[in-house]
Amino acid sequence: MQSIIKILSLVGVKQVASDSIATADIDFSGWTWVANAIVVSGIVVTGGSGTGLAVSSIVVSYDSLGGTNSSTVTIGDGGAGYVVGDVISITQTSGANFTGPITITLTEAMFDQAQDSIVTPANGIFYGPIYTKSTDPTTGYTDIRIGLMQNNAGIEVPLYDVTLSGTAGDAAKYNRVFVALDRALVKAAQRPGVTVDLATEAGVEITEVKMASAGKGGKF
Repeated sequence: MQSIIKILSLVGVKQVASDSIATADIDFSGWTWVANAIVVSGIVVTGGSGTGLAVSSIVVSYDSLGGTNSSTVTIGDGGAGYVVGDVISITQTSGANFTGPITITLTEAMFDQAQDSIVTPANGIFYGPIYTKSTDPTTGYTDIRIGLMQNNAGIEVPLYDVTLSGTAGDAAKYNRVFVALDRALVKAAQRPGVTVDLATEAGVEITEVKMASAGKGGKF
């Protein structure tokens, strides 16, 4: 059973600009249709616990005679700080294509988990993380590669590249983030099936988590 380490500073909609939210996941009950079009300007996004979410386009496609709505919303920038259950309201300033709000309740499926979580392996006995620094934390930008060592030679453990950023010269804060990552990995390994929340130091952000393109965790 897998565990997930959720990095709180990265929770948010991380969809790329080409990803769209389907009609079935959007609440159109508060809007009034005016005219079909692809709307790319005058889009206002409000609501939710985060900031910076932007909609790049809305396809307004409604058959007023048949009552069939196939409109979609495309997220251009996921912002930061949004959580599952947030309700996002979308309006058009001109009202040329719709009036009233389109609303979206954010679901787990709308979050790019590859960017904001570390998924621990499903099997094996884990002995703790391994990591290497690729840059000096005193420069203010640090990349680390983390993984888990385990004693089952038949299981390959993935490595993740983690990018940190913050105030240059504050190496102590970076080191505390490394320790927090270490503890979170151990906790996730010891408690399969749980989600472990990881908060970083003030002034230090984990800006990206992605599976390493090459390399696997250590084996005994």
